[in-house]
Amino acid sequence: MFDVPSWKAEHEFASASDVYTPAFSADNRRLALCFVTQTQIWDVADSRTLADISPPFGGSMSLSLSGDSRWVATADNDGYVRGYDANNGKLRSTVEGFLLEPFAVAFSQDGKSVVAGGADKTVSIVDPGTGKILRTLPRQPGLIRSLDVSADGKQVAVLYGYVEHFLTIDHLMLWDMDKGIILADFRKPGITILGGTFVGDRYQFAAVSNRQLSFWSLL
Repeated sequence: MFDVPSWKAEHEFASASDVYTPAFSADNRRLALCFVTQTQIWDVADSRTLADISPPFGGSMSLSLSGDSRWVATADNDGYVRGYDANNGKLRSTVEGFLLEPFAVAFSQDGKSVVAGGADKTVSIVDPGTGKILRTLPRQPGLIRSLDVSADGKQVAVLYGYVEHFLTIDHLMLWDMDKGIILADFRKPGITILGGTFVGDRYQFAAVSNRQLSFWSLL
C-alpha cells in the first residue's frame, strides 16, 4: 500500500501465494485479499490479519467490502455469492439463484445491498444479511466481468466480456439501479477498458488502444 504521490510504502502485507483480487473498504479500515486457497481480511492500520476464510471448491472470482467495514461479499466459482462478517470471517448469508457462476460483486456505499453478476448475464441486487435477491436488472448484453456502485447507490457501472474474447473488456454500461434503465453505453472498436471508479456523479475509467493509455468520463 503506497502513499501518492510520494510512492512511499505505508503498509506491507506478507503473502505466501499470489493475490488474485484485492478490495478496500470505503473507510480504508479493512483490506480483503483473495488467494487460490483462502480469503484474508486485514486491519490496515495494524497490518494484521483479522480473519481467514476458506473458499468453496474452485475459489472466488471477486470480493467486495462494505463501506463500514462490517461485511465482505465473495462471488464464488461454485455458483453462489456469500456474505461474511469482516471482523471474524463467519459466514452470514448465502445467495442462491444464479444459473451460472458469478464473476463480480460490489457493495453499495451504505452496505445495505450487494450487486452481483456473472456468466448468466444477469445483475442482481441482494440483501447481504438474508441472502435474498431483491430485484434483477434487465437482461444484460454480455458476461458481467466487473461491477462498481456509485456512492449514492443509484447507479452501477457494468463492464462486460464476451464468449469470443472473454479476457478483453471492451464494453461498459451505466445503469440506474432503481429504474432499471441504461444511462450511458460505451463501446468503441479497438479500445480495451482497464477499469474505473465513480467520482461524484461521473464514472471515470482508463482504457488502452494501440499501446496508448487514455482516460474517459461518463455522465
